[in-house]
Amino acid sequence: MSPRTPGPVLERQFLNLRETRRHIYSLLPLRRASAIVEPGCGSGLLARELLSLTPARITCIDAVERQGIPPDCAFARCDATRFFPRADIYISSFFLYQLREPVAYLRNVGRALGKGGLYAVAGEFAYTNEEGCSPLVSGIAASLRREGFDPMFGSVLVESFRAAGYGIVETGRVRPLWEPPDREFLKLQLGDRWESFPESITVPVYWGVFRVLGNRG
Repeated sequence: MSPRTPGPVLERQFLNLRETRRHIYSLLPLRRASAIVEPGCGSGLLARELLSLTPARITCIDAVERQGIPPDCAFARCDATRFFPRADIYISSFFLYQLREPVAYLRNVGRALGKGGLYAVAGEFAYTNEEGCSPLVSGIAASLRREGFDPMFGSVLVESFRAAGYGIVETGRVRPLWEPPDREFLKLQLGDRWESFPESITVPVYWGVFRVLGNRG
């Protein structure tokens, strides 16, 4: 998904991954945490969900002013790759694929988290599948690359965290059901060509919880 993806598309994606997030939350010390940071908070869906699960202060970061951020959350309008508040947990959803240097970013976050701090990834796509990329999936991937994003980041999620000095708590992959893709999303990514792709689509979603291994000062 692009940061320009329409709100209704984001909401459906968020709903589809609800069970995955519940499992991720079960791996996190949400009740004991005092500070949680969500970089690339987008529409605020994740922050609103977290508010009911933790007493921690939640800081949302995004480069664009967002209307959906809950008033109980702190909001910093800035480049998330240049602002690293100290916290017990960082959590992001479809954010890391947008970064030009995700490993360098994760190293900086590791310093803010400190030894034992946790980074939870609620989802990252990998626009391919075992059968090979369909024309539709290839078209979306090419569009995302033109925007400067990595449409395959989900497939290197674990390797990126290891390279940044994190250990694995748990990781997994979700394969959503085959379904017709959102027309709004296709129009956004493929322009006038979108109607030539009537097929259904499924894209693997990778998730994980990672722990900082060493003291990064």
